[in-house]
Amino acid sequence: MTTLLSWIETDLITTAEMKLEALYYLADSQIGNNSLEKRNKIFNAIYPIIENLEEFLLSTYNSKLVAEAAQKAGVTRYQIYQWTYLYLRRGQTKNALLPKYQRSASKRRRSTGVKLGRPPRSPNQPHKVKTPEDERNLKRVLEKYYFVPGAPPLREAYEKFLALQYSADRYLLPNGKIEFRLPQGEKNYPPLSQFKSWKDTFVRETGINPERLRMSKSKYDKDLKGRSGDHVRASGPGEVYQIDATVTDIYLVSQFDKFRKLIVGRPTLYSVVDVFSEAIVGILLTLAPPSWHGMALALFNAFRSKVSFCEEVGVKLIDEHVWPMAVPCIKLLGDNAELNSELSESLHPDLGITVLFGRPYRGDDKGLVEKSFDHFNKKTISRLPGFVTKESKTRGVKDPKLSAAITLPELYDRLIDYILHHNNIQECSPDLLNQQMVADGVPPRRRDIWNWGLKNRPFTGKAVPEEHLYLHLMEKGEASVHREGVYFRKLWYVSEWTLASGLQNQLSNRNRAKKIDVRFMRHSTEHIYLCTPEGLKLASRKSSFNRFEGCSFDEVESQLSREHNERVMRMPEVLSSELSLNENTRNLIKEAQASQVKLTTAEIKKQSLTENRQFEIEQEQQRERERLRNATWSVFGLSEEQEPESTEENQTLQQESKRNTAHQDAMNNLFGSTDDHDS
Repeated sequence: MTTLLSWIETDLITTAEMKLEALYYLADSQIGNNSLEKRNKIFNAIYPIIENLEEFLLSTYNSKLVAEAAQKAGVTRYQIYQWTYLYLRRGQTKNALLPKYQRSASKRRRSTGVKLGRPPRSPNQPHKVKTPEDERNLKRVLEKYYFVPGAPPLREAYEKFLALQYSADRYLLPNGKIEFRLPQGEKNYPPLSQFKSWKDTFVRETGINPERLRMSKSKYDKDLKGRSGDHVRASGPGEVYQIDATVTDIYLVSQFDKFRKLIVGRPTLYSVVDVFSEAIVGILLTLAPPSWHGMALALFNAFRSKVSFCEEVGVKLIDEHVWPMAVPCIKLLGDNAELNSELSESLHPDLGITVLFGRPYRGDDKGLVEKSFDHFNKKTISRLPGFVTKESKTRGVKDPKLSAAITLPELYDRLIDYILHHNNIQECSPDLLNQQMVADGVPPRRRDIWNWGLKNRPFTGKAVPEEHLYLHLMEKGEASVHREGVYFRKLWYVSEWTLASGLQNQLSNRNRAKKIDVRFMRHSTEHIYLCTPEGLKLASRKSSFNRFEGCSFDEVESQLSREHNERVMRMPEVLSSELSLNENTRNLIKEAQASQVKLTTAEIKKQSLTENRQFEIEQEQQRERERLRNATWSVFGLSEEQEPESTEENQTLQQESKRNTAHQDAMNNLFGSTDDHDS
């Protein structure tokens, strides 16, 4: 021992920690019966040596122990030595004697050209001994036509293989088509069953996963891949909600038709489920397709008081405690479709909700809410007239539209009744309970689990007034503030807040327009709501855009685009008219300037503008008097000869004649008489 220790200290011997394989630590219940039997047989054979291990290692006469053990076990002395040393090297445990089958891989048999397997049932059955060329063709066909996503069945790959196998036996016909001509009585080709066996051998030898290669990754992960058990967990009620939408399997009739003859189609159902208690906390039924607006309304119903919600849809809820889930969640798990991009950003700043996205095409990420749709179908919807079964599209099966008789409020009534049963009466899995719940005697019911969580688990959710909640769930956008008002999605809005705060004041350096976040409803352009440090402020659409009253923003954009296109089409006509107008104006100016007598500045200043204007006014009045006289003659049948002479009128005419003469005299004094010019 002293010598050994000195060798270790001088590094003549290198020490290491002994690490045994996991196989040597297995319990007997984890080991197969055959392996246990062989292990115990070997251990019993070397047991006499293990009992006298010191004598075996130190004595020079250990051969006697080995000989006795070999004789008793009926094996050779060499085998006893091998087993004993194996036991010592592998940690001196019984499992050290277990056979390790994984190390004994079988060698691949080489083809000798001899037909293998059982005799064929028919002497005419084809058969082929696989050759290296067959293996190459098999690999090529399987990888190209079978081990690819969406590949056809194996038979088509088999036909491709035969086409490769007998590619030399095809001929080009005069009509341009190809014909295969197999030799008569040819049996040297693999049948489909043998080709399948070759495929199985190829899969086993290469270790590939055919199911993974023949379908998309998302479908394989969803349907076949093993579950890790990891998902978004919740430590208390209201911490995590799951939300999703689906088109329900039922046709409805219009609630406004008392004869129930108008079929309105299949509604969209939104469901919101709490992860901690697995309770259904909110639903929404709408005839519109899935969208962010529908999801926002579903969240609004999940966060608000259920008494007011049920009252709106025509259902009487006896007590608030029957459906107590009425708080916003902390995290929301949903699909990318409705929660994508800026639509989901409106949830976090105001309501403090963190949005989590499920993986594409992985409905199992939201297993609870997906299962709720299955519950609705099985327990309620499938029992109503108009239900769409899987066989509804088969010929001869009655069209579910023919039996539709339920309205949207009536479907609401049935679904809410089931939700109350699901949350309050139906028992959930006991696995949902923890040790504290069991100790407190909480029954396995979802409402009781929710109430226990409110009392015993941290919870940051708080009730929000419905009006504020509704506004904060609207879509979020960005508007710009100008001197003229607030510009958002090609419409102008006026806001008292932006005027009072000075945001509409234009700076001298012509700075860029200021940006401000707004909330809006996609289906209404009447108002938008400015997100300010003081809360939401109202902005109303300008009256100049009243033609868009009752329109959505999408309709406004469509109409503005249509107006622009029409304006572009009318543009040549407008330009032509403007060019004509400008040209006529220039011609008029030229003619006026050509006929104008040039005056000096002194001559222009001598003129009396008052007298000139008064003369023009009197001429206008004279024309109106003549128009009145003509109208009177035409209406009352008075002719010019029948009109009585009026002394006053004659006097007026004489006065006008004098004024005209005086005006002419003034013009003659200024410019000279016409006779003078003529002379």
